[in-house]
Amino acid sequence: MPVNNSALISKLSDEECLAQVQADLDKLPFVENFARVAQKVRAVSANSTTLVCELVVSSEHLNRGGTLHGGFSATLVDIITSRAIGISVGMSKPRATIDLSASYLLPVKAGEKITMTATVLQVGHSTAFAEVVFRKEDGKIAVTGKQTMAIF
Repeated sequence: MPVNNSALISKLSDEECLAQVQADLDKLPFVENFARVAQKVRAVSANSTTLVCELVVSSEHLNRGGTLHGGFSATLVDIITSRAIGISVGMSKPRATIDLSASYLLPVKAGEKITMTATVLQVGHSTAFAEVVFRKEDGKIAVTGKQTMAIF
């Protein structure tokens, strides 16, 4: 269950949160930075402390063993938790990763859809904490991740 400092959390409606994050994700195919690797991620739902996204894994997301690449998974942990924190504190508020971790529990193959649910755990004046769980369509957990971000 998230523990938040409500005075620092966005007061946007769920619809506004979802629209804001989807607009941000829609820009990814056109950016020149590394975030473009997440261009196929789609936001499904959002509120001020939770973001749910989906991705159908394709060949570009795989390692040479034919399963979801660990580095790509870690990048998604970063991008999804950053967007969740962004919704909480304001998408335009500058933030940077302080600490990031990912744990790989099950392989994911091309064609499988993963649902990524990020939860903002705590927001302070200068730091925020979030976690994300990647689930396969059968509900089994494939990846978990955590992020600590600096807020400027």
